[in-house]
Amino acid sequence: MVPMKHLNRLRAGFLAALSGALLIFCFPGWNFGWVAWGALVPLLISLRGASGWEAFRRGWLALFVAGVGTLYWIYPTCRAGGVNVPTSLLALAALAGYCALYGGAFAWAARRFEPLPGYFRPFALAAAWVALEFLRTYLLTGYPWLLLAYSQWNHPFVLPLAGVGGAYAVSFLIVLANGVLVEVLRSPARRATVFPGLVLMGALLLGAGLRSAPTKENKGPSAGGTVLKVAVVQGNIDQYKKWDQAYEDEIVETFSRLTREAAKEPSDLIIWPETSVPGWFPNDPRWVKWVGGLANEVKTPLLVGAVTRDGGDYNAAFLVDPSDGIVARYRKRHLVPFGEFVPFERLFGSWIPALGAMGDFDASDDETVFRISSGMFSANICFESLFPDLVRRSVRAGGGFTVNMTNDGWFLGTSAAEQHFAAAVFRAVENRAWEVSATNTGVSAFIDPSGRVTCRLERGRVGILRGEVVPDSRGTIYTRFGDVFAWGCAGLIFVTCMLLFVKETLMAQS
Repeated sequence: MVPMKHLNRLRAGFLAALSGALLIFCFPGWNFGWVAWGALVPLLISLRGASGWEAFRRGWLALFVAGVGTLYWIYPTCRAGGVNVPTSLLALAALAGYCALYGGAFAWAARRFEPLPGYFRPFALAAAWVALEFLRTYLLTGYPWLLLAYSQWNHPFVLPLAGVGGAYAVSFLIVLANGVLVEVLRSPARRATVFPGLVLMGALLLGAGLRSAPTKENKGPSAGGTVLKVAVVQGNIDQYKKWDQAYEDEIVETFSRLTREAAKEPSDLIIWPETSVPGWFPNDPRWVKWVGGLANEVKTPLLVGAVTRDGGDYNAAFLVDPSDGIVARYRKRHLVPFGEFVPFERLFGSWIPALGAMGDFDASDDETVFRISSGMFSANICFESLFPDLVRRSVRAGGGFTVNMTNDGWFLGTSAAEQHFAAAVFRAVENRAWEVSATNTGVSAFIDPSGRVTCRLERGRVGILRGEVVPDSRGTIYTRFGDVFAWGCAGLIFVTCMLLFVKETLMAQS
């Protein structure tokens, strides 16, 4: 017979893995966001009676399963970039394993919180999760892909909370719900202890629901303010044609044709995606002549993505005026690890080169606000849309709406593009500002200040997406105060851990 302790460990491992599997279904690719409200329950149940190390392993297992299931696209991306099979598998395992460390830390903290009163324990769990997500956003350059909140990207009822505490506030509520549910399942006698958590959840959900109801501010672009007509050009250029000179004429023809077609209806701005110009700009005069001539022909400002050399190599966006040529630029500030640069290059450089065809890039400190005759806006490029504070600072600097210029072509047909798009929805809600997603291969979209997708152009399509936006840089509580909520959660966990340590020390001495 198998000893009971081994059966218990197998059962606990199964419960942890079940939580990981449930998390997979929460995110784009499946979009069963409602599952998130109970996905962590099996993991939390599995921690009962575990040691700190056992808890860490179970939390790590849960998020490793979730990581492999959601980040699977790492493998085909690496393979398409010329990385061999073993290294591609290792890259997937390494990234999933790294993200799982935060799951391990969460489970360890959950086990440490067992002595806390039942009415407070769900709050401590939620704060711990947020503190760890906040750490993941910045540690080692940051990798905030698929924060738990993003499972709710298409659930407008809870999205307004992001305007108060960022996406972290939505993550907090989800984990709080999981914690309350676990307390309810523990024993009938303890159910009354979760009353404070239920009251707060109800108040937050009611407030969010009321805020998401149609108002003059979020009914649409015609509700007030200066309405801008914007067109997005989605060229759907194959990732591995972009830097092949044999396809330059095809790329030029595609963007020229689509831009002329977009200009058939009046527009205040026409947007091209990230690195849409197939060469160095404005370093190569022929690309300046092409883009400048096209802007003059269509009599409309063009916002174009291009690589540029200016004391370094940068991924950039340029505003090209019909009369004055290049009038402003923005150079990317936060680069993609292993895509645009290789972290710890001495260690990894010989194993995993930068997957971007142009090689290593430099990061800038630009804080650009673009101005056209009808208003002001800011731009961020690809990976930058994952960083709430970066977009927040751009809105606070005067960007009345934001543009995310993206090339998700290297994700091929995986769900990674949809996962990336989910973050853009939160950037709109966090700052109560319109977000325009302009992508090479899709999804291109217009997202209103309440997080509703008003129109979108799907992946794999060549076309034009037209929409209207109203510049508004008044922002939200989050725009004004930034990550105060996340810092507060981190502070709460620090104080809680210190009090538990003091309590245990005094008990040991007595």
